[in-house]
Amino acid sequence: MNDDCRSHDSAYRAKKSNGYSGWDSDDVIAQNLRNLGFLLNLVRLKPGYKVLDTGCGAGNISFWLEEKGFDVTGCDSSQAAIDWALEKSAQNGSKTVFLCHDALREKEDWTRHFDLIVDCHCLHCITGKDRDSYLANLYNWLKPGGFFLLASMCLDKDSDEDSSNIIPNRHIAPCQAIIGELTKTGFTAVSTHIDAEGDGFPELLLVAQKPR
Repeated sequence: MNDDCRSHDSAYRAKKSNGYSGWDSDDVIAQNLRNLGFLLNLVRLKPGYKVLDTGCGAGNISFWLEEKGFDVTGCDSSQAAIDWALEKSAQNGSKTVFLCHDALREKEDWTRHFDLIVDCHCLHCITGKDRDSYLANLYNWLKPGGFFLLASMCLDKDSDEDSSNIIPNRHIAPCQAIIGELTKTGFTAVSTHIDAEGDGFPELLLVAQKPR
């Protein structure tokens, strides 16, 4: 286990013991679900489609996707997060599959497996060349024509600044730079929206598609 996974394990245990329902406060979780609902309405996928929630944490988004009728898999590199999600799953009778897997690593049985991949605040936690590996894996795991929904901290859309070092272990870049990374991987950006209403950094809300 690397130091980043250990730190996330410790953080998840602390948040659970302090009464959180996941990594974020309930207000932030609710806002995340509103943002993802906005993106999901743009792609209009049918119930039963296979969905991957990457960086799923304690499973809040995974359970929300399951409620919408999708066949959901949640993955996270933190075993503590997955244990928490599995505990919740047993309590509510969820059929979501939770797996401790680092999305920087390939997984051959997921090749062209998912109709939709959801990333809510995972990409901005990945830095350096690991971002290329991460996005390449997501691209490979999507079926041709599949969609990628992204919610990520960013800089203002008109900014030319690279502030990837503002927060330790976070990559916060202009939204056009993030879109460029996706395009380089092979994705086509279908819809982009900047949510700048909250405190802190703006949020890039993006729908991308893998060509058919």
